[in-house]
Amino acid sequence: MQMKFIRCGLWLLLAAGTLVLAGNVMAEEQLDVVVDGGPVSFTVRGFADLQESVEQMPIHWLTLTRTAEDDGTALYYSLTDLSEGFPRDMVVVKTPYDSNWQAFAEGSDRWRWSSDAQICLLAAGDRQSQVQIALRGDVTLRAGTYSAVLSASNGPDIPIEITVLPYTVVTSGTQEIQLSLDQGPGWYAIPPLEIQVEANHGNWVVALASDGLHYQGDRYENVPPLELFLVKSVKEAEELVPLSEGPQEIARSVYGWGTTFSVNLQTESTWSHAAGTYKGTVFVYVAW
Repeated sequence: MQMKFIRCGLWLLLAAGTLVLAGNVMAEEQLDVVVDGGPVSFTVRGFADLQESVEQMPIHWLTLTRTAEDDGTALYYSLTDLSEGFPRDMVVVKTPYDSNWQAFAEGSDRWRWSSDAQICLLAAGDRQSQVQIALRGDVTLRAGTYSAVLSASNGPDIPIEITVLPYTVVTSGTQEIQLSLDQGPGWYAIPPLEIQVEANHGNWVVALASDGLHYQGDRYENVPPLELFLVKSVKEAEELVPLSEGPQEIARSVYGWGTTFSVNLQTESTWSHAAGTYKGTVFVYVAW
């Protein structure tokens, strides 16, 4: 890896007949380079797997061009000014000087790591180079916007922004419920409904609704459905909430990332309900 050096000059100063040795660090001058295609911006789904193949990666193209013909200094960039949570190891670049994608942080063996966190985007002697910037790996970030800067001590800054969209994924066990009504009028417990929520934000709400369990036989007509009740714990007591009255909230989170929980349901049969098999569906709603 070619390294950058800041030239230091030692000047001899003669004053009052005394020879004084003083160090003077010369700051690097800005190169006359224009960056076309910036700033860099990506918008990704909150729950995404960015594939290894280039075709599957979100890619942003940059073109670096010298405007001074006699300038032959190499231009090295680092990833700096990262906002909190910015995924440094997800940002990879591909330049004309390396056949591999390179990262600004240590990743897997498939991605070359620049040990000094600098990558050459414009080689000495080249007037122009085209650079690809991409994201790789799983997006496991909270929803929001993340920013950083590709910076070089002697070149123009290139802002980078990654916008992660919110997602909420709800999975549950069997939502089709079947009950054999064979014990006469009374309360019947429904097997617990297992629900898992995954989210990258803290503003989700899960609710349930159902139009009840319907008689499946043909012996009787006009058998009313069995009402499904959500069992809620309220101040160390149980409250039964009918699901036929619209979606009933069962869980929410202000922290995000989700959780797994069980939902208890019950139903009550009367003399109006014939013995036999009843079936119904529990609808799971999610909002954010």
